[in-house]
Amino acid sequence: MEKNNIPENSYWIFTLFGTAVGAGILFLPIQAGMGGLWVLISASLLVYPLVYPSQRLYARIVNNTPKPIDFTGAVKLFLGNKTGLVINILFVVFLFVLLIAYSIGLTNDLGDFFHENGITKHNLAKGPYLSLFLLVFYFTILKFSKQALIKILGVLSVILILLLLTLSIMLIGMWDLERLMVFPSFTEFIKQFFLVFPLLIMSFMFYSVISPMVISFRNSDAPASEVEKRSSRVLKITVIFLMTFVLFFVFSCVFALDVEELKKASAENISILALLGDTQNNPFLKYFDTAISLIALTTSFFGVALGFRSSGLELISGFFKTKQTGETSIKSEVIFYSFATVSLWLITITNINIIDLFGEIIAPLNSLFLYFIPVIIVFKQTIFKQYRTTGTVLIFISGIVLVISYFVGKMI
Repeated sequence: MEKNNIPENSYWIFTLFGTAVGAGILFLPIQAGMGGLWVLISASLLVYPLVYPSQRLYARIVNNTPKPIDFTGAVKLFLGNKTGLVINILFVVFLFVLLIAYSIGLTNDLGDFFHENGITKHNLAKGPYLSLFLLVFYFTILKFSKQALIKILGVLSVILILLLLTLSIMLIGMWDLERLMVFPSFTEFIKQFFLVFPLLIMSFMFYSVISPMVISFRNSDAPASEVEKRSSRVLKITVIFLMTFVLFFVFSCVFALDVEELKKASAENISILALLGDTQNNPFLKYFDTAISLIALTTSFFGVALGFRSSGLELISGFFKTKQTGETSIKSEVIFYSFATVSLWLITITNINIIDLFGEIIAPLNSLFLYFIPVIIVFKQTIFKQYRTTGTVLIFISGIVLVISYFVGKMI
């Protein structure tokens, strides 16, 4: 990469990396471990061909608009305003479901930590008050400290990367290599492969930050061909970097914990780090794991909440035809924060299984935004004729597999 672009390219590599490394990988090892090492190894071979081409196509869509606009704007431009509105609504739903998963994860992990360490007599996660307190606290920060929050998230992402890397190395001493000798039956292999596949692929997704990256590159007045080369280079490096880091963490967890322990975590709806803290007779590890878990869930929650707030307020303002003059109207703000807090709280206390949320709702919606819409745009608009390749068709087919994969695994 050109020397004058190295600092900015490096910034975007770490930004994309930090976006992908969040709460998703805290639940991925649980499903991956229940499937066994050979299922995980097989699924891992498909990460690069499914993750890199789809996100590169997403970047190409944003790069080929007449003027720099984000992906939602590109959808409206290429598919029409009505389609754009529907996609925006689905995107808000997608972010809302992600917040449900993170809210449940925060509540369960914190409640489990307090209870296991004797801080509380009962597990507060089983009652309604801990989740309500956390949601009110987090949304208050979102409302009044938005700019500071963005800077803090950047720092927390770096800390999270270092902590997870440290933990992955610490777990090496607990590895049981005999797990490589455990082979599932063919039916069980297929079942577990379909269950872990969508969760694994989702742990490498960072497309929500691709639009601002491409827009930044375009604003440098570079030609479209140079922007595409630069974007593709950054995406490729990020995916390889992520594969090395995430797979090391996941394999470390799977080598260190047995299937029964992982089933316990799934049943209790807690993350892999909460499980490590509960099962290892090491006070330092308990606090270390809890710190990582809370940082990961917090960065993921706020990262998604920022997008949820922006898209949600846009929908509310459009519905009530609120005129915007700089600041969002107080009416829209009140409706947004009231709905977000109350609805998330009511769903959080039901304690829906987080892994099922990722597999049954989040993964299909993820496929819509990343595997279906970009391909539809390519085949509908003649300016994308050069991208009508077999590889693009395979992206669409991959999206179909990701949508049905978890359901097929559940049925086998």
